[in-house]
Amino acid sequence: VEQLPIRGMAQQLAENATFESHIDGVLTLGLTAESVALRTDGAVAQLAQSLRDSIGVSQLRFTRTQTSTDTLAAQRSEEAAAQLQNAREEFLALPLVTALQQTFNATIDMKSIRPLTD
Repeated sequence: VEQLPIRGMAQQLAENATFESHIDGVLTLGLTAESVALRTDGAVAQLAQSLRDSIGVSQLRFTRTQTSTDTLAAQRSEEAAAQLQNAREEFLALPLVTALQQTFNATIDMKSIRPLTD
């Protein structure tokens, strides 16, 4: 998905779809009930054209799936949650934070802690 020259709704559609099959040029992708709204005519056309140009897909089909754990969007969400948890743990382990908590009974608003980005 990341190598395809698509943006916007077509990119969201691709990131939220699961691979089901690719047989004789027909690529079948799965969408959950929550993701089906991403399947607009424009997004499907842009994704289909990009797949046709890059890997020779002659037809793009969609099926309904129950879970979305195998999507790029789900993987990114899991990675973001892990990064957030790691940032919170690292912050709480700082000696200054520990000292403030012990000396002044300071409290930490966990929602205010975010991982640093490059």
